[in-house]
Amino acid sequence: MAQTEDANFVQVRVRMGKKLHSDLQQASDERGTSMNAEIVDRLERSFQIDRLIGGPIIEDRAFLAVIKIIASAMFDCGRTAAFATTLSAKETERWTDNPFAYDQAVIAANTVLKAFRPAGTAKAPKHFDQKGGALSGFYEAMGAGFANGILESVARGAARAGGDINKIALICDELGPLRDRIRHLAVGPETNAAEAWGGKKPKKAKNQ
Repeated sequence: MAQTEDANFVQVRVRMGKKLHSDLQQASDERGTSMNAEIVDRLERSFQIDRLIGGPIIEDRAFLAVIKIIASAMFDCGRTAAFATTLSAKETERWTDNPFAYDQAVIAANTVLKAFRPAGTAKAPKHFDQKGGALSGFYEAMGAGFANGILESVARGAARAGGDINKIALICDELGPLRDRIRHLAVGPETNAAEAWGGKKPKKAKNQ
């Protein structure tokens, strides 16, 4: 590696196949960027995806394939539904702002998930707490609980666990304006709307 004049950068030489080189050249031409910028951008995004997904999920190729199917079905359905309701090609880019298109995309996602559902009847585990109380209600609400947990973390912009800090930060950044839709979920027992969205913490009363 030969260091450039800028101490924050290093210059490297990379060997790659002709097909990959051609793909990178085409991508950089389409975006109007240099080959170097295209390579660096794609490498940075690959690390972002690793941090965003992380852990054993990134190794579960079958699960990621299902997620890709869901994403493709939602994206294609949403854009088509948006065009059908507006007859505007421009509106297809904003399908997540179209209630009908969004609802149809949700149906598309659920249809994919149902197609991959394993056969059999779902039964909640019969576990009990230390006082002998049944925990079936907890397990039956587990799906909503996990979903609401990460939604609340994203809404507040603060992870519940230290290992999720980077993941939540990246999700917040990627969501952009969509994050405003879950703003109300930021209000909870450990925070309030002002704190959750970067406001100043409320001052404590003098007698506290």
